[in-house]
Amino acid sequence: MVDRHSFWAGEELPERNRQDLARNAAAYPGYPAGNWNHTLWVHPRGTDLGGSKSAEELMASYRAAAEPLGYTVKDLRAEAPALVEGLRDLPENLRNPQMLTDIWAFEMRNNGQISVKDSAVYLVQGAYGGGTSDFSARPDEGAQFSGAEEVFDRDFAVPMINSNAAIYYLPVDHVTYSEDDMDNDDAIAEAPQIDIWATWVKPGSEGQEIMRGASESMITRYAKMAEASVAQGDVTMVLGPEQGRFVPGEFSTLASELGKKTNVADPEWALLPGQLAVHSLYDGIAKVDDRSGRSVKQVPDEKWPERTLETGPLGADRTRSLPALNTTKTYEASWKQGREPVNPAAAYYAAQSPGMNPRGQGSSYSPPQTGIPRSPASSNNSGRGR
Repeated sequence: MVDRHSFWAGEELPERNRQDLARNAAAYPGYPAGNWNHTLWVHPRGTDLGGSKSAEELMASYRAAAEPLGYTVKDLRAEAPALVEGLRDLPENLRNPQMLTDIWAFEMRNNGQISVKDSAVYLVQGAYGGGTSDFSARPDEGAQFSGAEEVFDRDFAVPMINSNAAIYYLPVDHVTYSEDDMDNDDAIAEAPQIDIWATWVKPGSEGQEIMRGASESMITRYAKMAEASVAQGDVTMVLGPEQGRFVPGEFSTLASELGKKTNVADPEWALLPGQLAVHSLYDGIAKVDDRSGRSVKQVPDEKWPERTLETGPLGADRTRSLPALNTTKTYEASWKQGREPVNPAAAYYAAQSPGMNPRGQGSSYSPPQTGIPRSPASSNNSGRGR
C-alpha cells in the first residue's frame, strides 16, 4: 500500500473540504482498484487555543467526516514523539516532542495554522513518505491513480512554479533573523520558485532524507527566531529552546520576526509562513543534493528537474495546474479567514523593491544587479490553503 496524507489544522472542517476528502479518496483509491492508504492528520484548535469547541469535540467531528471515506484520523500532538524520532541531526533539546507541540500551540493561538500544516507535511513525509496535497489542490474530474504510475517512481517531487526566477534565501546555518542577514552576500543562496501544495516522497528513498532535513531546518529556524527575539528585547521566553521548549512570554515591540508572527496587522505576517516553509525545504534538498563541501549549501542546477514537477501558468481565476498529477490548485487563501482577497505580497514587495515580482505570480523577475533584496522572497502563501 502507498500512503497518502491529508492535513487539517483549525476548528471544524468546512463542508467544501469534507467534499475534498471524498474527491481524493476517489482519485487515489484503496484496494482493489488501487494501492492507496489514506490518513488525515489533524491539529484541533480547541478552546485551550482560542477555539470555540473542545479538542475532543473536534476530533470526534473529524473522525465522523473522514473515517466513513476510508481515512485513518491521527492527532498530530499525539504523534509528535514518532515524528521527531528520526531527526538525528538535531540536538536533543530541539528534538524534544514537547518543543514541537509548543511551536504548534504558539502558531494555532496566532492564526498560524498554515505553518502547523507545513511543518507536519515535512515531518510526516520524513517519517513515512507518500503523497500529499493541500485541500485547495484538487484532482481533476475523473482523475484516478493506482499508485503504479511512472511519476511515483521518483524519489521526491514538488511543484516548480518558475524555474527562471531566482529566489534569494539564507541557509539555516547562516540565518540569524537580524538586520544583518541580508547584507551578508557570502551566505546568500539562490533557488528557483517552488511550492509545497502537492508533494511526493518515495518511501525508503532520498526523498525522506530531504523531508527530514526540511523538518530539522524548520525547527532550528524557530529556535533561532526565539533567540533573536530575546536578543532584540521583544520577548522573554518563559521556557525556551535551550530547555527543549517553546513558550514565549509577552511581546513588547512586535518588531522581531517572532513578534510579527503574532501580529496579523503587520504586512510581513502574510509572508513569513511561506518564507519559513519553502526556505526550510531548500535546506532539506541542499542537504541531500549539494555534495560540494561548501559551507553555504546550494542545490546544483541540474538537480532541480529531478526534484520538481512542471506546473501550468497562473490562470485568470487564480488557478494553476499540475499535469503530472492531474491536479488543479485554486488560490482560496482560506487559512487567512477572509483577509486580503488579493495577494498581499504584491503590495509588500512593491514598497520594498519597486519592479520586483513576488514569488508565484506567473512571471519572473531579474535579480537586482547590485545588492540583495532586504527580505528573502516567500512562497505564494496568499494562496496556500491547509
